[in-house]
Amino acid sequence: MDEQEPVDWNLLQHNPQAFFGLPASFDRKDLKRAYNVWLKRFKPEQYPTEFQRIRAAYELLESQLRFQTNQEVPLEDGIRPTLSSTDTVSLPDNSGQSLEKQTPVDPVAFVRELLARQDREGAFFELSQKEQKTSFEYYALAVLSDFTQPRAEEYSSGFVDWILAGLEVHRGDPSLLQLLRAYLSEASMNQRDMKSVLERIVTIFPNDWFYYLSESLWLRFVREVDWSTLVETLQQCEHMIRDPRQYGRLAFKTRLVRAALFKAPDDWCKETLRELEENSQSMNSSLLPEFEIVAGLFTLKQRADTFVSKGPMSQRIFDSMRSYCEDSEEAWQKKVVSNQAILAANPSAVLYEFQYTDVETRDLVLPWIIVSSEVREQLGFVDASSESPQAYGNATISLLQEIDRSFPYSKITSNQLRKSLKTIGTAALSFLGVMLPGTILTMWLSSGISPRTAGPSTQFGAVVLLVSFLLSIGAVVWAFRNPIRRIEAVYAQRLSKLLEDHYRDKGRAMVSRMLAATHLSFHDLLQVAFQCIHQQELAFGVSRVVPQYMRQDVGLWIYATAVRFQR
Repeated sequence: MDEQEPVDWNLLQHNPQAFFGLPASFDRKDLKRAYNVWLKRFKPEQYPTEFQRIRAAYELLESQLRFQTNQEVPLEDGIRPTLSSTDTVSLPDNSGQSLEKQTPVDPVAFVRELLARQDREGAFFELSQKEQKTSFEYYALAVLSDFTQPRAEEYSSGFVDWILAGLEVHRGDPSLLQLLRAYLSEASMNQRDMKSVLERIVTIFPNDWFYYLSESLWLRFVREVDWSTLVETLQQCEHMIRDPRQYGRLAFKTRLVRAALFKAPDDWCKETLRELEENSQSMNSSLLPEFEIVAGLFTLKQRADTFVSKGPMSQRIFDSMRSYCEDSEEAWQKKVVSNQAILAANPSAVLYEFQYTDVETRDLVLPWIIVSSEVREQLGFVDASSESPQAYGNATISLLQEIDRSFPYSKITSNQLRKSLKTIGTAALSFLGVMLPGTILTMWLSSGISPRTAGPSTQFGAVVLLVSFLLSIGAVVWAFRNPIRRIEAVYAQRLSKLLEDHYRDKGRAMVSRMLAATHLSFHDLLQVAFQCIHQQELAFGVSRVVPQYMRQDVGLWIYATAVRFQR
């Protein structure tokens, strides 16, 4: 993308898919790739307004992917309605006369002109009396209802009533659909009003679209209403839905179980996750990652006491994951960024709490790693360096050689010498044990005494000597069957133990310093390390096995993720 090329913000407003340059059948990877291209040009700290507009368009397209809807709606500082080429709007003048204007009409200018008039109630009444209203006129009525009707302390449903009335007539109008979703996510409602709106939506849309339109209100329902009321209302609404399609339902249930994970009973969570898993083949590719995260978080919830007992860093990770379920997107993303900064500033604490041998914890922190990567991409934490991971090959070689130089080889040498002397001593004693009875037996046989003429005691002595000789031969065979292999086995065992201790005490800290300096991803550093060892194996000593330890090191994995949040 040419950074000097002018940006068509009007295209972002009316056709975000074309703005991102996405094909008709784009997927989540295509969307993320296009989104990251724009983030490199409009970093949030430098262009906050432009970033928010691009972010809003991204969220819209991401939501459409989750629910597999296919709409193009306007976006700019919120949702803007559009007019079709055949629409006309009635614009009351100051004298009370209605003037019809043919499209195209600027929707925002039209509403502003109505609000600028002194007789707002007259304009509202004029539009409300029309027998056939365009979708935009319903939008205008919703806006005017907020300015012309007295506001009570309790929630007034005038605005949403006009939106829903418009959808009863224009059910496929994208402007009204998106306006409804935006309104339901922000409007102040009590429990009775939320339940009433949900029931009316399902009456108008008794199909898969109900989940797409009402999801934001359900998420508020989870936070503000007791659980039994939520389950009862959900059952009533789903009883009215007659639609064999499951895309919207699966997307909605995945987000609902995420929001209710720490509020709902475990039995409900298990049953819902089981239902989603049984229908996982019907999920689209953009929905599967979120389902896997939620399933992992449920396991984390069940082992929460053990996990947070590790220390303060574990508690911060757990708190962030709970916020991911319960709070708004802006709130939980801020918490993730804040806690990642703390983790990055305390590598020793992270490595202490998460030992490299703690394999069971790996599955528990996997949702944290995935969510953190998503936040990093969405908020524009783009790598400052454009170099490829292979460019850090020399630094990786230096790291491995440093680990080699600091390894205590003297402990291996002294231990090997001790074990070797012990084996040689055993073999020498065995040899003497063979030679002594063999020599005595030879001398006896050469004395000329016949076994037949020898006395009983002499015969018994001969038998003892013979048995001793045979046993000594067996001992020598056992002692010398493979002394080199025994020595190597002892050496390898001792080496493995010393290397594990060295990696734990010094190697992990060395690797963490390189991660902090390069901001390489954990996967990239592993890949470079394995490549260096494969290409220059003879240049390394015991450090050849370090990447194998790194691959199972949960603490380094967590720390590597944290340092990538540092700009």
